[in-house]
Amino acid sequence: MITQQRQLNMSQTDPDLVFARLRPRLVRLAYRMLGTVADAEDVVQDTWLRWLATDQKAVREPAAFLRAIVTRLCLNELKSARRRREIYIGTWLPEPIVEPEGAEDGVDDITLPLMVALESLSPLERAAFLLHDVFGAGFDEVAEAIGREAATCRKLASRARDRLRTARPRFPVTKEHGLKIASAFFAASRSGDIVALRSLLAEDVVAYADGGGKVPASSQPLVGLHMVLERHAALARDFTVTPSRLIRYGVISGLPGFITVEADGILQTTALQIEDWKIVGVYVTRNPDKLRHLISEEVCGGRVKTATSTKVHRLFRVSVQFRTDLVVTPIFPENLLVNIVGLCEKSGWSKAGLDHRQLGFWRLFYGFVQARLPPPIRSGLNR
Repeated sequence: MITQQRQLNMSQTDPDLVFARLRPRLVRLAYRMLGTVADAEDVVQDTWLRWLATDQKAVREPAAFLRAIVTRLCLNELKSARRRREIYIGTWLPEPIVEPEGAEDGVDDITLPLMVALESLSPLERAAFLLHDVFGAGFDEVAEAIGREAATCRKLASRARDRLRTARPRFPVTKEHGLKIASAFFAASRSGDIVALRSLLAEDVVAYADGGGKVPASSQPLVGLHMVLERHAALARDFTVTPSRLIRYGVISGLPGFITVEADGILQTTALQIEDWKIVGVYVTRNPDKLRHLISEEVCGGRVKTATSTKVHRLFRVSVQFRTDLVVTPIFPENLLVNIVGLCEKSGWSKAGLDHRQLGFWRLFYGFVQARLPPPIRSGLNR
């Protein structure tokens, strides 16, 4: 009993354990602000380094303090993100998040359509809405996070709420029923059974496809039953030549859907928005840059063999959150870490595969890694 109480006290006071406990919610906040997994993880890792440099004993509410840091970093990131999306080729969709098999229902109702709708908000509206309506922060905390008066934050959240009302599901289906509809949609669309497909789709259905200009995808949304059926009739002919390979069904960004491998080994997610038992939205993500995080044992069960990024900044992402000197986890053996850090320092940061946007972050992280390496290794690295 004493040991359990001691562990509980440590989890509430140890800065590393405090951050590890709050990290999942911080990632969720950053992802909902930015719409990309990689950028969300970068923001949270930057938050972690700032947390290390903070006098944690002086922080009365770590959760509010860390949420504020994440929000400010996201607001800065959104400035460049919006510029990138202005020149994005075709339809932009947020990176899909696939619920692990056997997981319970989602912890909030932020679905893919709502994520798309968030893009129409100003950055401050988005921050006020997410912090208050989704993460339960008071308006005083919101005001501190975004640098506005509490009364202004109330107006920002209210305005966002009004604009997002139509994007929230009116009659959400159960997970079980949603996956049955997803299964029927997959069977009908891949076999070319237009009659069955027509029975699943609403008259005002809209289909979106995000290829990012890197793989084939419709450049504009397909609006209406006729256009969607016509497109699937053409795709069905292609499927007879190169069948679509199903990886699994699942909940994708809060919607029922499925993961497939299409022609030329292209990984694809399809999420279905369902209202009144009919499909009103089809969201297809094909851009390989947005699917790298799904190439894992957890999501695809090792059934997809697609090359993932080998950049150095992705190697560290999993272990930087822990305090175990960053060298004890099996996937980060000590010699690999030393070689990578040595490469960054001695061969030039750009040669290590880092782009200009990440140089400042990794120079800071390099100092953090050096400080935590055992002295013999650290001294050898500096020779």
